[in-house]
Amino acid sequence: MKYMTRSAFCMAVLSVMMSACSLTDIRCPDQTDCDGACVDLQTDNAHCGVCGNECKGGEKCMAGVCSLSCPDKQVDCGETCADLTSDVNHCGSCGNVCKDGEKCVESECVVSCLEGQMACDGVCVDLKRDSLNCGGCGQICMDIQICEDGTCVCPDGTTACDSKCLDFGMLNLDNCTECKQGFCDPNGDKSLGCKSIEDLHVTACSSTYVTCDSTHLDCDQRNSNGCETEIGNENCGLCGYTCESGRICRNGQCEVTCAETDANCDGRCLNLKELHRSDCDTCEEGFCNHGGLACNAMDLLHVSACSAGAIECDDNYLDCDGNIKNGCEINKNTNENCGACGNRCPDGQVCSNGVCATTCGNGLEICGDSCVDLKEFHLKDCSTCEENFCDSDHNIRSNGCEVDAKGSDSNHCGACGKTCDVANADNYCVEGECKFHCHLGYHEHENACEEDSVDNCSKHGKKCEFAYATNIRCESGECKFDCEAGSHQYGSSCEQDSVDNCSMHGVKCQINHGISRCEKGKCVYTCDKGYHLYGESCEVDSASNCGSHGKACSNVAHGTPKCNSGKCDFTCLSDYHKYLNACEADSVSNCGAHGTKCSTVANGAPKCESGSCTFTCNEGYRKNGNACESICTGSRPYYCGILCCPKSDCSGVCEKNLVVVVPLDPFDPPYTPLP
Repeated sequence: MKYMTRSAFCMAVLSVMMSACSLTDIRCPDQTDCDGACVDLQTDNAHCGVCGNECKGGEKCMAGVCSLSCPDKQVDCGETCADLTSDVNHCGSCGNVCKDGEKCVESECVVSCLEGQMACDGVCVDLKRDSLNCGGCGQICMDIQICEDGTCVCPDGTTACDSKCLDFGMLNLDNCTECKQGFCDPNGDKSLGCKSIEDLHVTACSSTYVTCDSTHLDCDQRNSNGCETEIGNENCGLCGYTCESGRICRNGQCEVTCAETDANCDGRCLNLKELHRSDCDTCEEGFCNHGGLACNAMDLLHVSACSAGAIECDDNYLDCDGNIKNGCEINKNTNENCGACGNRCPDGQVCSNGVCATTCGNGLEICGDSCVDLKEFHLKDCSTCEENFCDSDHNIRSNGCEVDAKGSDSNHCGACGKTCDVANADNYCVEGECKFHCHLGYHEHENACEEDSVDNCSKHGKKCEFAYATNIRCESGECKFDCEAGSHQYGSSCEQDSVDNCSMHGVKCQINHGISRCEKGKCVYTCDKGYHLYGESCEVDSASNCGSHGKACSNVAHGTPKCNSGKCDFTCLSDYHKYLNACEADSVSNCGAHGTKCSTVANGAPKCESGSCTFTCNEGYRKNGNACESICTGSRPYYCGILCCPKSDCSGVCEKNLVVVVPLDPFDPPYTPLP
């Protein structure tokens, strides 16, 4: 078998190629061969319309005709005139080539969309159904709205309220702003729903305040959970106010807790039994009270009925001094007050049974000028009292011995003339024994009443001392104080405010994505960069909530809104860049930034690609670094058009008289031109 030499093989291939088409057709596809040069007769100034027709100075070849200027609505783009409003190779500016699938419309490269769609930021969308472009590019439906026929609407079962779609039934709302009866909105955001007033323990609330019911307090200063703390011994009327030992919280006040035998009567522990009381305000049957602590026996007062301001005397006694405390002190069977106060019997007569007469009636004895019942007057004889009875008014013949020293008279307690007189106290006598109860502001010490003070409060030696407190005082036997600024009451002392104990013990200031601190008894929060405060939490910044909740960033044509450090910003789409407050299309005169022009390149055309300047080389040239060089240079044959030229000085057009060879192997040695 004989093998063909490589040169012979190349000539055979060339012979086949030449038989299919002329050399000119192969060398100048879509162009015309003018004296060995491939030219475009529509634009070539040296061969305008036909070979050899050279345009004169100032003229340019346009559409195969030499003209002085570009037609109307076209501009000079170097070697050609172009309509910048519709030319895909010069759209908006010379050299701005539209991408595949785009067309030039009103100087902008836009996507060629199907019928019923529109290009929005380079994407074909259905404006009737797209919730991000509802009725127009960039018109975003808020919240959970959907797009129907180009209009943003809320789904069935919800109602549009302040750009939100709310389910009134689930959120306990009557309308967009009002809660149903029995509910309130402590969050200040109806989209979170209304909560039960009963569960919140409030009577009224809003986003800035809550009004607690009678049994609860708002101690954590969070409106969202209403009044969370129940009033009791540890929070009596005020958050953190603890009742001292011996006191109990009733109706928001720390009241005295008395021994089992005593009762709390307006803050005083009284033994009702020894005072002959049924309760704090009522005397036992047969006893009467006129303002003192103890109730006195009605028979000793000689009264049949009594009240705080009046008495009714027994049949044989009169109230002549007008002092209801000593009851009816005058026996009306005396000559001085016979039957009535001041009714004196005439000389020679005596008073008998309330009537002036010459002799005493049955059972009565004459004592001086009076008829007296010795037993009723507690007399042994006309001048001597029975044992344990006293003549307190020194008028023994008129009313006998009217006081029982073993009774409740504090001026004759246990013995005639023995007085119960402890200063700053209520004194009383019980079965002949002196008792006393210190007045408010005093306490008992060594059988006397000592005035309350910060050194002796409620009892001797009990000092009122509190750290971080001011205005320390003793009131009604109880140490009181005000906490200094920066501290709060905790039990019976003041605790300094801190993030773990702010305004009261156990109230922690804590927040995610932020810094917590306690200032003037309130939790204060500072959110981290990229977050903002919303209610009692830090919400991440976004285009719909930038710097604060609900602050949405405006849409930007050919860009995407974003939030940067709490301020609205935007990023431009590919092939656009920021200029002022808009996105400007990249072009050779504004590439990547406004005013950044792409440099011209010899034997090539500048272009802007992805915000960076680059260029394309003219036909017959290729890129080499930052320049365009002829594709037929060097010691080896290179492609010239579509054929190979064996001469190193090829200018881009292969000469007709040269033999053309086609390299079959890139690793073949250099070819030698045939003679």
